[in-house]
Amino acid sequence: MNKLLTTITLLFLLIFTLPSVSCSQVPQIERDALVTLYNSTDGADWTDNTGWMGAAGIECS
Repeated sequence: MNKLLTTITLLFLLIFTLPSVSCSQVPQIERDALVTLYNSTDGADWTDNTGWMGAAGIECS
């Protein structure tokens, strides 16, 4: 649970403190935080995980 809370806090900070970027320019640190969130919450077993874990650069496709 502590790892999940840390991950969610990091994601929140990244979303609200980084300057706005275009979709094709998602910073690697933000992508890494989202991947960590996905993995730490068993994303492979989500009811709908459509669009997660794609190649870098296609985040908004």
